Formats: sequence, C-alpha cells, structure tokens
Amino acid sequence: MTPTVEIKELEEKLIAELEENLTGKDLIWRQKSRELWLKEGDRNTKFFHLSTVVRRSSNRIAAIKDNNGDWVQDYQGMGNYFLKNFQELFNTSHPDIPDDMEELINQVISQEENESLTRIPDDQEILTALNSIPNLKAPGPDGIPSLFYKHYGETVKPFLLSAVKSFFHSNHILKEWNNTFICLIPKRQGAATFKDFRPISLCNVNYKVISKIIANRLKPLLHKIISPNQTAFIEGRWINENGLLAQEILHTMRNTKARRGWIGMKIDFMKAFDKLEWNFIVKILQQLGFHPTFISWIYQCVSTSTFSILLNGSPHGHFSPSRRLRQGDPISPYLFVISMEILSRLLYRAETNGEIKGIQISRGGPQITHLMFADDLLILTKATEANIRTTKSILDKFCAWSGQE
Repeated sequence: MTPTVEIKELEEKLIAELEENLTGKDLIWRQKSRELWLKEGDRNTKFFHLSTVVRRSSNRIAAIKDNNGDWVQDYQGMGNYFLKNFQELFNTSHPDIPDDMEELINQVISQEENESLTRIPDDQEILTALNSIPNLKAPGPDGIPSLFYKHYGETVKPFLLSAVKSFFHSNHILKEWNNTFICLIPKRQGAATFKDFRPISLCNVNYKVISKIIANRLKPLLHKIISPNQTAFIEGRWINENGLLAQEILHTMRNTKARRGWIGMKIDFMKAFDKLEWNFIVKILQQLGFHPTFISWIYQCVSTSTFSILLNGSPHGHFSPSRRLRQGDPISPYLFVISMEILSRLLYRAETNGEIKGIQISRGGPQITHLMFADDLLILTKATEANIRTTKSILDKFCAWSGQE
C-alpha cells in the first residue's frame, strides 16, 4: 500500500512529537542527575535514572545527632533541628558599627559611575544576564531552569523583561521571586551534625537575572575598592597568586636566621557568608560613595529573601533571615570581598602606625601583613606579644562590626 501525502505528513508530525518528548525526558533526567558532561544526543535515560538514584542515596540524610547528642531519625524531627539551627545562625547580632567606619574608607565611586550603575537595564543587558546562567543548573523553589526562558523566548521573555525592569523602577521584588531552598551538602562522609553540612542556596532564575545585572555592574569597580592582598573574584587578578606567595613567605620564615622569628596565622571564620550583617555591608557601600538607589537595590535583594530547608528532596519550614549572604546568589561573592576589605584596611592602618610589623621577603621590599582569598586569611607578623595582641584586637573589632566569629 502506497502511503498518501496525508499519511506521510502525519508520520513526520508524529516523529517530531516523539523526538520532542524524548528530548524533554532526557532533559528532566539530565537535570536531576547533574550528569551534564554526557554528549548531547545520548538518550541514556537508564543511566541518568541510576545516577540520580545513586546521587540521592549518597546525599540522603538518614539520621542527625542533635545539640543534646541524641539521634533523630524522623523527617519532622530532622527538619525542625535544621530549621532551628538556621534560624539562630541567620539571626542578627545587632552590631554597633561606627557611622564613619573610623575613616577607613574614602569615596571612590564617581558621579559618572553612579549614573551608569543606576540606569534601568535594557533588553540586551537583561538577556545577557539570563544567557550567562547555565541551562540546567539546579533551579530554585519555582522549579524553572534558565533553559525554559531561553527555549520559550517568544512566549515568556516579554514577561521576564517587563518584570525585571519593574524591579529597577520600583525597587520592589515579589516575595515569590526571592524564595530560596537551602540545599544541605555534606562536608564529609558520615555527616551527622549541623556543622557537617554546607548550606547552598538555590535561587529562582528570575531573581538571579536581577542579581546578575547588579553583580555585572559592580564587578568592574572592584579593582579600585579592594586591596591587592585579596585575589578572589577580582577581574585581572590571578587566583593562584596568593597561594604561591604564601609558599614563598613560609619558605622564608622557615629559613630565616634572625634571632626573633615570624608568625603566620591561618584565620578561619566560622560560617563566614552566613554571619555577615546587612547593615555592615550597607555602611561600607555608603562610605565608598555608591548612589542610594544602587544600595537600595542591593539591600532589597539580600533582605527580602526567605528560606525553606530542602531535606531529602522535600522542603521543610519557611522563615526570613535578618543577616546572611547566600552562597548561590550571583552578587554574594562581590559583597563579601567588599566587607573583607575593612579587615584589610584595619591591618594596613596598624602596620602604617607601627603597631604591627609585616614580613619582608626581600631587602627593601614591602611589608606583607596578610594575604586573602575570599574568606581564607593568612596574617603574617613579627612573633612578639605586642604584635599578636594588636592582631587579636583588630580581629575582635572586625568581628564585632561584621558579625563574624
């Protein structure tokens, strides 16, 4: 029987629908499994399914040891345990921050830069931010990956463009946009306590677009704000530079023949992103000369977030924090290094005033008092009681202002 034109057209239509359904099924499992490295076109649905099962099994929390040392195994009990601890962790310490920040900061942002920072984004800037978000990166509570906005552009992009521009006009973000899942990533095998898990924030894509726009505008200005001692997240700085420099300094310290030695202190801030106070960030931005509108956009982004704990794939609880930068929010790394700059300037001032003495690795070279890579801090000073006492005083002051411990 010879197929008619209608049958051929129907066959082509059905094949196209099958192809679309198979592709959609692959994308679902690809997103769930995180196995993004497989070649496009491979329909290893069985593999994707098995890898998802294995991944969920390895990340599954079967039991938790609570603050009293008792084991908790039921979902409700474990959820309440994490919820209580996160609510306490993200609760402000009401720091007493001097208005002038002890004159550590000068205004460096020009009027022209502020005009650029506070303009309403056009369609191209919004789409650039959207396209920079990986297609199938873990979505937020709304479950929508960035691929959805890209694939169905003609239908949904006009709504996204309008909504994003509305935020910059009104300085108001919908609560639903800023809902966040806290994904618990075990730091070690056999994780059993609150401290054994790293909280990663899963933000909605529509919020990320807003945050990306602000972050992209802020990033080119960091080089004039952040001291050379910090090499993380700054354009034009080599991320491995401080690691190599630290090795050279430690080699010098081990081989020095001086009667009085040197000391290197590796400082580890506890839950560094989670304890950072919003008012501390705002005061720094004000002192740097950022326009109030730009600061208010940033504050709206960080202060209107709400959280639910993602426990074994299911959300538990709902609460609002009063401090914290989210790991997973595009703007967080830049706000964090700006806040750490205050500690850097406190150490610089102490060195300039002769209160601490940094190490010199060459005759006539500069004194180096500290090296930073994000929240990793190495302090280098003369091994004397006075130097160590001054260093501790500086750390205490920074922690009192910023909320760090």
